[in-house]
Amino acid sequence: MYVNYVERIGTEASYANLQGSGPRLLCRRPGDEGTWSRGPSKSDVIQYKTAKREKRPLMTPGQTWVELLDVGVTLTVTR
Repeated sequence: MYVNYVERIGTEASYANLQGSGPRLLCRRPGDEGTWSRGPSKSDVIQYKTAKREKRPLMTPGQTWVELLDVGVTLTVTR
C-alpha cells in the first residue's frame, strides 16, 4: 500500500496516515494492481479494490503481509 507518512520516515514522530486512499499492489499474479481506501475514523476498515473497481480482490487463505510504502517510493517487482 502506498501511504502518506506524517513527519519524516525514520523519526520517532513519524507514522503512516491510513485515512484516505491510494494505490496498492497484490503480489500474487502479474498486473494485480488496484486501490485501497479507508474512511476518516480509525475504526473504519481498509477496503481493497481491483483495477476494474470490483469490490475486493480474492485473497489466498493464509498469512497476508502488508507493506506500507511512502507515496514517493518507486517499487520494482521482479517475478
